[in-house]
Amino acid sequence: FPYTTLFRSIPALERRLALEPVDFRTNQQTERAYALSICYALEAGKAAKQLQESTEDAAALYRLRGDVLLRLKGDATSAEQEYRQAMALRPDDPALLERLAEAQSAAGNTDGAQKSALAALAVDPHQREALRTIATLSMNGRDYEQALPWLRKLATESPGDRSVQVELGMALAQTGHADEALKALAPALAAGYPDEKGALHALEARVLREQGREAEAAKAAAEARRLSDAFQAHKPGDGRKNSNVDQ
Repeated sequence: FPYTTLFRSIPALERRLALEPVDFRTNQQTERAYALSICYALEAGKAAKQLQESTEDAAALYRLRGDVLLRLKGDATSAEQEYRQAMALRPDDPALLERLAEAQSAAGNTDGAQKSALAALAVDPHQREALRTIATLSMNGRDYEQALPWLRKLATESPGDRSVQVELGMALAQTGHADEALKALAPALAAGYPDEKGALHALEARVLREQGREAEAAKAAAEARRLSDAFQAHKPGDGRKNSNVDQ
């Protein structure tokens, strides 16, 4: 269905906005938000033209409205209402269940989010955002053991996603899997994965120390301090604060 498939660029833009909050000191994220709004507008126009032809298009329009509310306006409660209207037309659609789980998670309804994500995976076990939602809920609750199997599966489903590798590395580090943690973390950091406050390099330093690799640990710790100091220096009103990165 041409009007139920979003532009190829939309998922990537959505993910980058979710990972990196809009920073009005730079133009990069505001440009992404603008580009995403254009993509949504074009898709909305297409869906509206076909609205009378099938319930598929009506459901697509409700979903699109939910996406705009969730991604661009940050209104998770209203987005959930739109997704539910779409689900009234397509109740077992795993993509809609996946979106509903995201909205519920953003609104603080963790139990509902987990239930919706699991329902999406029961229909299609390869729904990546549903896997991500469940893993994130566990990580936010510091239940790293619970998060691990979901992150492992997500890493298999999204082998090129650095954010997944970082989350997996963090969970592995917190559960005593030092070797695996480094295999996940090190390539992502070497590839320039954002670590504005230096926390990931500090975690890398800690794991390296646990392995007795003191020289490498010292290098990672020094980079963590540098990043933390740079962040504090550019933080409005906080330029004189000391770094508090835990190495």
